[in-house]
Amino acid sequence: MADWKFVEYQSLAAPEDRSAFAMGPFGSRITKEDYVRDGVPVIRGTNLARGILDGEFVYITEEKADEVLSANVFPGDVVFTHRGAIGQVSVVPRRLGYSRYVIDSSQLRSRLDPARALPEFYHYWFRSEAGRRSLLTHTSAVGGSGMAAPLTSIRTLPVPHPPMAEQEGVVAVLGALDDKIAANSRILAATRELALAHYDRAVESADAVRVAVGSVTSALHRGVTHRYTDAPDGVILLDQECVREGRVITESARRALREEVDAARILQRHDVLVTSYGAGTLGRVARWTADANAVPGARLLTVRFAPELTDPLCAGFAMLRAQPRIEAMAEGTPRQTLLRETHLAALELLLPADAHRPALRATLDALENRADHGQAESATLAELRDSLLPQLMTGRLRVRDAEAVVEDAT
Repeated sequence: MADWKFVEYQSLAAPEDRSAFAMGPFGSRITKEDYVRDGVPVIRGTNLARGILDGEFVYITEEKADEVLSANVFPGDVVFTHRGAIGQVSVVPRRLGYSRYVIDSSQLRSRLDPARALPEFYHYWFRSEAGRRSLLTHTSAVGGSGMAAPLTSIRTLPVPHPPMAEQEGVVAVLGALDDKIAANSRILAATRELALAHYDRAVESADAVRVAVGSVTSALHRGVTHRYTDAPDGVILLDQECVREGRVITESARRALREEVDAARILQRHDVLVTSYGAGTLGRVARWTADANAVPGARLLTVRFAPELTDPLCAGFAMLRAQPRIEAMAEGTPRQTLLRETHLAALELLLPADAHRPALRATLDALENRADHGQAESATLAELRDSLLPQLMTGRLRVRDAEAVVEDAT
């Protein structure tokens, strides 16, 4: 593998497609006002943060998607972030996804020749240290938040071009780990839906209690800005991208200098995090269930329920169920939206009566513990994948040897 030849990325483009490389539409072509409850999903930077296409999508109508055909992407297309979080890349899944998506103005897509290039291989290449470095070298010198000439930059990137059999071997090894992670994600989603169904049944009774969030909390505050550190003893620093589908994902989290962290702001089990900025991202809710030291950043609100006033676990599920109402509390312009602490404190929650809480808590605890185990397993598998990736891409590890490692892990 070490003798793979390198070619320009554009030489691998789909030959019959004149727009094999295309950028998303100008921001004015798709705005917050175009979002609907269901339809064609829009790929934003937040959906690429973990290196796979996931997260909570916003949607536009089929008709609106037809208006921006050049920004339509399909299974097998490789998507890059060219503005903002440069270096993010994902491949549109061939299974368990939508038939088409639309990229927003900060994304760019490439469509490869299936006879010569496996999209999943190049997805992994650009996630490797060498591939990511090649993307970051094209950061604009002005401002540093975007690529200089994005289309040209991506087209002319040097990439390895091994034989298809070797591309397939690498993808099979790393894909087996990603498939297991994806399976765990589906289990997590099903477990959460089951838990929410139990919560819904518990609050159907006439004796369910309505309370304002602020009346049953011991803390409700916004996170603060911290300086980053690469020190291994730094405190996990969470941002909005870590709040996904009702859970906190720490894979992309940075670390904060331990000596600058206020101990009172370190998260406790059963704390609830709410994203508080940005159209399409504001109002997401997640429960903190880990024992690790972590602190929320400035774009997150922390809600800590007082155990002497309510059951923190049941109240946390009430917050999850209230997410649509929280999203509707946004203030400001489409480009700058904000959720205020006072408005969140006034939010009314529906809680089960005292008599129903012990049984509900036992059920929710069992389901959440099962989900936490799956999430921890996925984190371990992701670490293994990320350790194998550079070794496979540089030839330090043969596919055959990597297969044995993966077989032992899965």
